[in-house]
Amino acid sequence: MRLPPILDPLAACVVIFFIGKLAYEILKETAVTLSDHALVDAEKIKKIVESVPGADFCHDVRAEDIKITSFLISTFFRANNDP
Repeated sequence: MRLPPILDPLAACVVIFFIGKLAYEILKETAVTLSDHALVDAEKIKKIVESVPGADFCHDVRAEDIKITSFLISTFFRANNDP
């Protein structure tokens, strides 16, 4: 007994649907990390850095999630060499 030839493409479509659904769920969960979503307020970090004696200007504040409980903050700032 032979099965109708249409079943093979239909089975492939079902597999493609489930793979696509799983990929969407994974991307949805990790989109925050992949897009460098701000973990801290950049303006607060700028104010803290600019309040340090000798720091004149701060820009490009970025926060990266390292673990669930910790993150890395990087920024560029201009230092004033005046004593």
